[in-house]
Amino acid sequence: MTLILIDAKNAVYRFGYAMSRLHSSEGVPTGAIYGFLNMLLRLKKKYPDGRFIIAWDGQGYKQNGWRRKIFPGYKASRGGGKSPVDPETWWQQEARIKEHQKPTKITGRVFI
Repeated sequence: MTLILIDAKNAVYRFGYAMSRLHSSEGVPTGAIYGFLNMLLRLKKKYPDGRFIIAWDGQGYKQNGWRRKIFPGYKASRGGGKSPVDPETWWQQEARIKEHQKPTKITGRVFI
């Protein structure tokens, strides 16, 4: 048996950035959804007997995250740079990813 651990927020960020030009016919961003679900389906095909853990950061992770409580300087060197794509569009796709994850039959989710 193979255990596959997925950092969901990181994947949403990466796919949202890489596929920022993908939108629905109504103009709703879909790049993170497409990339994330495609990744899950490919992993499921490659590891059909694998066990999956999809770890999502919990609510309020930006302001009151446990990482900052442990280490106040967490990601302190990041910032100042402006992303060419609005990250809020990626997080808006998160609920849809969780909803569309069900047909993949990959159900393991952890909120950290």
